[in-house]
Amino acid sequence: MSYRSRSIGLPISNGATGPQRHERVFEANNTAQLYRGVGLQPDFRYVFQPNAQANIPDAAVFGARASIEF
Repeated sequence: MSYRSRSIGLPISNGATGPQRHERVFEANNTAQLYRGVGLQPDFRYVFQPNAQANIPDAAVFGARASIEF
C-alpha cells in the first residue's frame, strides 16, 4: 500500500499501523558451560522500529537457551 493510498483514507493491509520502512536488530549472546555437557546461553536483542514501523516504540527482548548433552 503506498503513501498516497494512506493519505486518501484507504486502510493499510496485513494489520500494519503505519507505513513500513525498515527494521534493525542488535543482538548479543554468549554461551557459558556450567558443567560438562550443560550449557546456558543468555540472549539480548534490541529491535529498532519493530515490524518496520516508526510509530511502534523500540523493544528490548531477553531470552535464554539451555543445552544438555548426554
